[in-house]
Parts: sequence; C-alpha cells; structure tokens
Amino acid sequence: MDGLLDFLISLWVTFKEFVLDTLYLLFDVILTAVETAVTSIPVPEILTTFDPWSWVNPQAAYVLDALNIALVLGILLAGYTIRFALNLIPAAFTRV
Repeated sequence: MDGLLDFLISLWVTFKEFVLDTLYLLFDVILTAVETAVTSIPVPEILTTFDPWSWVNPQAAYVLDALNIALVLGILLAGYTIRFALNLIPAAFTRV
C-alpha cells in the first residue's frame, strides 16, 4: 500500500511540474512574440543619432559624465514625479 501511495505522490508531483513547465513555455512564447513585434518596429534615425550633450564643450561634458549628472537628474525627476502623483491621493486615505 505504501508503494502505491508513493507512486501516486510521485505521479502528482510530476504532473504538477509538467503543468508548470507548460505554463512557463506558453509565457515564453508570448514574450518572444511580443519581443519580435517590438523589434520589428523601425527606430527613427533622429533617435539613433541624437546626442544631448553635443552643445557642451568636451571638458564640461567629461565632468558631467564623471559626476553622473544625467543619472542624478533622472533620479530627481522620478522622485518629484512620484511625490506629485502621491499628493493627488486625498489625505484621508493616506494618513492613519
């Protein structure tokens, strides 16, 4: 009787792994189709040749790059955007 129970448990575990693997495969196929669709969209030439720091002289551009000013500005912009978005929620829902 224990052998039959062990067999049924191993059968159940194997079936569960099969279902999970099938779902992962389906998810992978969907993501691959989305990736193929997105990569088939042509990128405009202005986006590939755009240099936002071209107006800055090379020494200043080096300092800005060394200090990661673009990253700092991006973090500040994201922080302010989140703060302003959260201020749109009424205080009655956020203050306990």
